[in-house]
Amino acid sequence: MFKQLFGRGSDNHSTGVKPAANGAKKSNGAQPVRSLIHLDEVIKAYETPAGEFLALRGIDLDIDTGEFVAVVGKSGSGKSTLINMITGIDRPSSGEIYVAGTPIHKLAEGPMAEWRGRNVGVIFQFFQLLPMLTCIENVMLPMDFCNMYRSNERRQRAMHLLEQVEMADQADKLPSEVSGGQQQRAAIARALANDPPLLVADEPTGNLDSKTADSVFQLFSNLVDNGKTILMVTHDRELASRVSRTITIADGRIADGEQEQAVLASMDRQPATATSTIDNVAPARAAVVERPEYVKAPEYDGAHG
Repeated sequence: MFKQLFGRGSDNHSTGVKPAANGAKKSNGAQPVRSLIHLDEVIKAYETPAGEFLALRGIDLDIDTGEFVAVVGKSGSGKSTLINMITGIDRPSSGEIYVAGTPIHKLAEGPMAEWRGRNVGVIFQFFQLLPMLTCIENVMLPMDFCNMYRSNERRQRAMHLLEQVEMADQADKLPSEVSGGQQQRAAIARALANDPPLLVADEPTGNLDSKTADSVFQLFSNLVDNGKTILMVTHDRELASRVSRTITIADGRIADGEQEQAVLASMDRQPATATSTIDNVAPARAAVVERPEYVKAPEYDGAHG
């Protein structure tokens, strides 16, 4: 799964498609500046035993650099599919998707994974830290897979990121040796490893207590203040009310008006689901994680299984 999400490059500029400056897709200087994320008439259809199922029904969406956007909706509404489109984990049946100027709907599997590793930081509900690596080694992992930064700079950068999320003193501990909130902070540092313009957070507070959730949300707000764009899936109405914009998905479409209010009201009565949008990447699309050369296997002392 981690190779699929992060990719592995041969040099620092080998994504296959180079993103245009300032998030715009340009052609001979004639095309207008695009938003950081641009979806045009995106449709996603799945074949089921009962026939064709439309998960997304003609989505048009623009998200600008520096926005903090919450995606909300009932289970089965299409928000998971929308996030998978934007991160390139799944592909549209029709329509166009541009992220940071790159037409990701045109990328083949290899270039897609490599592009994702450099341009999108994914933060999972259940952290997804590799248990046999320390916190700092987990943060270094995307740099290794994408061949970003010099080998002798990666640990220093990882430590800097852990300092930003107040985890420097836990850098050499295994995930099992720190709390859930600390694991999520380490996961945020990992998502920032390759300095992507976009962070996608999938129910990032769904597995945390309210105090820790508020701390993580404040960390996201600080990242937005420093120029990052964050797209956050959440069932938490209170958190959704604190972002710069909320996108409500219903029946595969972006809801507005009375339909949006009905969805938001139903969320007040609906318990948060434990199912994560991106945690459950299809096994056929996942890849075996190879231990980077710089990682030494921890000595077994019986404390960690």
